[in-house]
Amino acid sequence: MVNTNRPPFYYDYQNVVNGIGLKPSTSHVKDNQAAYFFKRQLLQRAMSPFIFTLPENWDRDYFLYVLYSFGWIGVINTDTFGVIPQGCALRGYNVFYEPREIVVTNPLLKSPLNLVIGETCELVKLEPDFRGVLDMVNYYGDLLALSYESLNMNIANSKLAYVFAANSKSIAETFKKLFDTIQGGDLMAVADKKLFDDITGNKPWEAVFNDLSKNYIALDIIETMRDINNMFDTEIGIDNNSVAKKRERVNTAEVEANNAEIYTKVDMWLESLQESFKKVNTMFYGGSDKCRVEWRKEPEYAETDNKPADNAPSGERAI
Repeated sequence: MVNTNRPPFYYDYQNVVNGIGLKPSTSHVKDNQAAYFFKRQLLQRAMSPFIFTLPENWDRDYFLYVLYSFGWIGVINTDTFGVIPQGCALRGYNVFYEPREIVVTNPLLKSPLNLVIGETCELVKLEPDFRGVLDMVNYYGDLLALSYESLNMNIANSKLAYVFAANSKSIAETFKKLFDTIQGGDLMAVADKKLFDDITGNKPWEAVFNDLSKNYIALDIIETMRDINNMFDTEIGIDNNSVAKKRERVNTAEVEANNAEIYTKVDMWLESLQESFKKVNTMFYGGSDKCRVEWRKEPEYAETDNKPADNAPSGERAI
């Protein structure tokens, strides 16, 4: 149990306190379990387009999470562990205003280490601007978390079919008991006949019946979440059915435009990674392909009338 009598109250404590109420006053989409769940899935999804071949002494999980979260990771040569990847800070700049050095701090190494990129170390980067994918992961994760909360709230609210206005507290409690009895699975519930006064025609209660079909939007929310996932997949280069809603009237131009949108960014990632690995292999592994990256699934453009020409070289696509 969180002790609320000892400030300061950090965001994680505040979220716990705000989240334990039975009737939350607002929707929380940041720093909660729903947001963490979606962001964790999205980050792993962002790592999926490529297959990395790395040296045996490299920790693959460490390499991928640092690379995709930070946007870069240093490769250094150590006396104890050999050539290894390390999370690092960037320092200085060269004539092109790009980082010149990296600073490595690790309690198991003689740190801090200040190494010059291209001379005593190399840098593997995901994007040309030295950024990772956490901005996209956080953006789409928050959208999914908000949609998820809306979905839960709509499903819960859709269970309410009747609202009663009673003349007294005892009558209100009677109806609550009747509702609990019926919801509990009993086939029959017995009530005092005074609740149904057929002689005077006056009832001590009034019922309001809601049309649930007008308030039930859960299917629309689920479709929205699917669209958000498709948008994220498009950002990171995963084939998706972003044109599925109008599949019956999708034309060739729309499919080709979607393919181009998908592979523009992820092709840039692949080029940046391959260029970085080439430098790493040259500096530390004698120019071999010890470090390499390739598609997990080779991109395939949709079947269209613009098929490769019969005399086109293998691997080339007709334009």
